[in-house]
Amino acid sequence: MIVVLAVLAILQLDAFRSTFDALYDSVFGNKLSGDSSSSQDRGGKFSYHLAYWTGLHFPHKLFGIGFGYIRSTDFITTILVNNGIIGFLVFSFFILKHTRIFILQRDVAFCYSIGLLILYFNLMATVPEFMYPSFWIFLALGYILKVYYKNKSDAVF
Repeated sequence: MIVVLAVLAILQLDAFRSTFDALYDSVFGNKLSGDSSSSQDRGGKFSYHLAYWTGLHFPHKLFGIGFGYIRSTDFITTILVNNGIIGFLVFSFFILKHTRIFILQRDVAFCYSIGLLILYFNLMATVPEFMYPSFWIFLALGYILKVYYKNKSDAVF
């Protein structure tokens, strides 16, 4: 707690404020405001692929044009164009049903669910790599935790 308070106090000093402001603008500010070329590129690709999807025929809106045809800088438009609304809903259901996985330790179950939601929304907003290793490993972790705490409670009782 003392270290956190010391860092916050240092950031309030004028000598460090300009450095902190420049760092914040470089890392977050320019991207959120749309001033960086990266955010402009991502926004343009999102708009282009969303417009492409809305221009498709109804069956293609439902089922997509086939997996792997486009790759955007966000997963939501990638999955909409490639797999349609049905693919998006199936994928989302598959992922989000794991937030309700039964883990005996309540705090661990809560943290796992929140972590999975954060990873899901992060995946939807960022560069999609279908075999994004940490995402699939995190899904498997839920089952490992479920078995671990089940075996641990069986051993206690």
